[in-house]
Amino acid sequence: MIFPIFFTFSLLLSSSLASVKDFCIANYKAPEGPAGYSCKKPAKVTVDDFVYSGLGIPGNTTNIFKSAVTPAFAAQFPGVNGLGISFARLDLAVGGVMPLHTHPRGSEILLVAQGTIIAGFVSSANNTVYRKTLKKGDIMAIPQGLLHFQVNGDKTPALAFVSFSSPSPGLQILDYALFQNDLPTELIAQTTVLDAAQIKKLKGVLGDCLFLFIPRLLGYLHYPTVCIYDPKFLIKKHNLEKALASTQLLRFVTMLFPIFFTFFLLFSSSNAAVQDFCCPTALQATLAKVKVDDFVFSGLDIAGNTTNIIKAAVTPAFAAQFPGVNGLGISLTRLDLAVGGDGLLHFQVNGGETPALAFASFSRPSPGRQILDFALFKNDLETELIAQTTFLDAAQIKKLKGVLGELEREGRDESLWPRKQKPEDIPAEKERSGAQLQKHIDATLGSGNLREAVRLPPGEDINEWLAVNTVDFFNQVNILYGTLTEFCTPVNCPTMSAGPKYEYRWADGVNIKKPIEVSAPKYVEYLMDWIEVQLDEESIFPQRLGAPFPSNFQDVVKTIFKRLFRVYAHIYHSHFQKIVSLKEEAHLNTCFKHFVLFTCEFRLIDKGELAPLQDLVESILQPK
Repeated sequence: MIFPIFFTFSLLLSSSLASVKDFCIANYKAPEGPAGYSCKKPAKVTVDDFVYSGLGIPGNTTNIFKSAVTPAFAAQFPGVNGLGISFARLDLAVGGVMPLHTHPRGSEILLVAQGTIIAGFVSSANNTVYRKTLKKGDIMAIPQGLLHFQVNGDKTPALAFVSFSSPSPGLQILDYALFQNDLPTELIAQTTVLDAAQIKKLKGVLGDCLFLFIPRLLGYLHYPTVCIYDPKFLIKKHNLEKALASTQLLRFVTMLFPIFFTFFLLFSSSNAAVQDFCCPTALQATLAKVKVDDFVFSGLDIAGNTTNIIKAAVTPAFAAQFPGVNGLGISLTRLDLAVGGDGLLHFQVNGGETPALAFASFSRPSPGRQILDFALFKNDLETELIAQTTFLDAAQIKKLKGVLGELEREGRDESLWPRKQKPEDIPAEKERSGAQLQKHIDATLGSGNLREAVRLPPGEDINEWLAVNTVDFFNQVNILYGTLTEFCTPVNCPTMSAGPKYEYRWADGVNIKKPIEVSAPKYVEYLMDWIEVQLDEESIFPQRLGAPFPSNFQDVVKTIFKRLFRVYAHIYHSHFQKIVSLKEEAHLNTCFKHFVLFTCEFRLIDKGELAPLQDLVESILQPK
C-alpha cells in the first residue's frame, strides 16, 4: 500500500526545479535555460528573495499603446523561479490598449482592480472569439499560447493585475513579431495575405527602435537596445506583506489533504494540453456549449466575511467555482484579513523548383494549430477592435475580412474567395491588351470623373473593355460585402431580398436548375462561386493573346452584372445603417455610382431589374 503513495509523490516532486526542494531562488549570475534559472545556494537565500515590491506604483502610459506593464517574472522576482507562477501589473490610460499578443509558456488570469477593461482571446480550435467587458472585481482566464488583448473600455484609467502559470510566460506581440524583424517584405506577404504596401508601412513604423516596454516585460536583459523605455521596469525588491499572508494561509489549507492534493495535480495536469481549454464535463461535451462567461468570474471585489475565529475569509476562484481555469494550471483567490488576522509564429515555404516533402515532430500529442490570418480575420471581432489592437489599417482589415471571413466552402480547405486576377497580375506570356486598359481605368478613376472612366477608350475592343471591368467590379463587390459578413447571417437575413417587394432565388442552370430560396449569405456565396467559374473559364474570358471571345460573351457579362446588382440592392435595403455606423457610406455610394454608370453606358441591366434602387439610380444618372 505504501509504494503507490511514494511513487505518486516521486512523480510529482520530480516535475520541476522547485519540486525537488522547497524552492529554487534564481541565480542571476548564471544564464536562464529552458527550465528557468539555476538555483542560488541555500546559504545565500534571504527573505527578500521571496518578496517583490513596486506593483503599487502606476506604470508610465505615455507611449504609443497608452499602456504599461510592470512584471514580477523570474527575471525580476527570483522567488518565483521554478514555482510555475508569476505576476504583473497592467495600467491602461484612457484609450489604452494591450495589443494582440500571446504568452507561449503560460496561461493567465486577469483581475480588474479599477475601471473597465474589454478583454478577449481567439481560440485556435475554430477561431471563436471569447470577449467580455470586465468590471472591478471580475477575473478572466486566458489559455496558454492564444492570441488575446485588453482594451480600456471606459473614460477613466483602468488597472488590472495578472497572474501567470509560469515564472517566465514569455510575450510575443503580433505586430512586432510580423514587422519588427529582418524578414523580407516579400516573404511576409507570401506567408500572410497582407499587401506588400501595408507591410512596408508597418515595418517603417515598427521596424527600428519603437519597442516601448517589451524587453522589461519579457525579463530578457540581453534584448536589443530600445529607444524608449520606462525605468520603473527595472528589477526591484521590496516587501509585499499581504502576498506572504495569503501564501501562508493557502499553504495551511493544502497541508490538510496532501495525498488527495497530490493525486489531483497528477491526473488533472494534462487536461488542457490537448485543447485550448478544458471546461467541466457537462460543458466539455461540445464546444458549442462553451461561452465567454465560462472564462469570466465575478465577485472578487466583494469583501469576505471575517467574523470568525481566525478573522479571515477566502473567496476562491478555483475550478470548482470557475470552470474556465480547469486544466490551465492556474487559479486565483481573494483573502480578507480583519484586524488581528510553447506557440511562436512560424512558417514553411518551398524554396526550390520541385515539390518538397517534410516530416514534423511535435512535443505534444495534440499540439494544436492557429493560422494567423484566420485568427485575425475569420471571426466576428469588429474591424475597429482589430485595428485598435494591431497597427493594421481599417481598410486592410475590412478587405481581408472580406476574403477570409465567414466564407467556408463545402469540400474546400482554403475557406476563402480568392481575388480574381487583374490583367496586370497575369504573366506576360498570357497578357492581352487588358493590362493597358486596366491602366486606363486606374488613371481615369484617379481623376474623379466617373462618367469619363466608364467610357470605351478610342480604338479599343468592347469585349476587352467589358472583361477587364467585370473582373474589377467582381472584386469590388466581393470586398464590399465582405465588410458585412459578421452582420449578414442566415439568422439576420434568412432570404436574399431587397426590401419587402423583392426577393431573389438562386439557380445556376447547371448544378441548381430550379430556383431555390436561400439565405442572403448563401445566395452571395453561390453567386461568387458561379462568377469565379465564369471568369476562370478560358473559353468565356480568354486570357491568351489572340484567343477570341465567344459569341455569347456579352450575355454572360449581362447576367454577371444583373446578379452583382442584387448584392448592392440587398446591402442598401438591409445593411445601410450598419454601413453608416462603420462610416463607409461614402465608399459604398462611390462604388455603386461607378457600377451604375458603367452598366448604363453599355446597357448591361434591364430597367426592371434596377427597380429596387430606382430612385438612387435616377439620381446618379441625372446630368450634373
